[in-house]
Amino acid sequence: MTMHAELAVIGGGPAGLSAARAAARRGVAVVLVDAGDAAGGALALQAHEYADFRQRGYDYGQFLRDLAVSAGAMLLPRTVAWGFFEDGSIGIVRGHDTPDARAEMLHAEYVIIATGATDRTATFPGATLPGVYTTTAVLTMLHRWRVRPGDAALIVGADPYTSHVIQMLHDAGMRVEMTPSDVGLRANAGADGALASVTRANGTVIAADTLVLSLGGDPAAELARMRGCAIVDVTGRTNVSTVYIAGDAARVSSVNAAMRHGTIAGDAVADALGKPMPHALSKPGSEAGRTPPISIELRDGAIFVCRCEDVTYAEAGAAIEAGATTLEIRADDMTLLLRIG
Repeated sequence: MTMHAELAVIGGGPAGLSAARAAARRGVAVVLVDAGDAAGGALALQAHEYADFRQRGYDYGQFLRDLAVSAGAMLLPRTVAWGFFEDGSIGIVRGHDTPDARAEMLHAEYVIIATGATDRTATFPGATLPGVYTTTAVLTMLHRWRVRPGDAALIVGADPYTSHVIQMLHDAGMRVEMTPSDVGLRANAGADGALASVTRANGTVIAADTLVLSLGGDPAAELARMRGCAIVDVTGRTNVSTVYIAGDAARVSSVNAAMRHGTIAGDAVADALGKPMPHALSKPGSEAGRTPPISIELRDGAIFVCRCEDVTYAEAGAAIEAGATTLEIRADDMTLLLRIG
């Protein structure tokens, strides 16, 4: 069986749901494919409250899902996209990991890849022992399955979710320690073959039956690689003109920024399809046209927009007001030039 859509969105996190909503509310026929069975991607595992949204992560994920559905997007949960072919077809398995799993094809004129990121792992002696986990694995155990991974945890590194993992481990009654890096680390097995202790680079031994690798994530870009995609502009459009990449898959990692990036990509596809902006969306002050609350404005002129070259937001703004239209990196000395005119 082959399904057809004007836009296929792969991934149901903040970027994917925002992209689906933005396109669908402009009349694009959208199908969103998501491997998860809970709305929001990584948000589905977030039990903490986001101050910008005043909702817990899993509630906000459901909120974004409802917005996409109410805009007209068709959501396919528990559906894996396993292949992306040159004719634009996407191989999917609906109801994956269930007795009713079935393979289908999805053909779309445009595709937005919003597959998120995968946790980074590390290689050190004992890294494959039972008891060594990534951040997402621990969040899944604690939040979704209500399983305490052990009695004592050592967290390695720090990513955006580390503080929340620490809080959840504490709430589960576990002792928690931290170490900044996996360099020189060795995980030691106990009599049962599972993690029993961790030796740091300085020789200190820490009793721990749980080791959490909190090392950030890398874009889950397998589908993009299948088509040889690389991003070419700020909308997330790639060198394959009908394919866009949004959110964590494009290294846009915060929830706020991912939502905005997905919305931009969804609107870009609607523009490419010639879908007009409905009057309700373009009317100033219209509630119907407002995106979910986000806060990515730079209000402090001293904030660096390019720390490598010491360029501040205020300096960039002044250059734009003076007529700058492009940014140019000179290859000989990598000096940032604001080219006027």
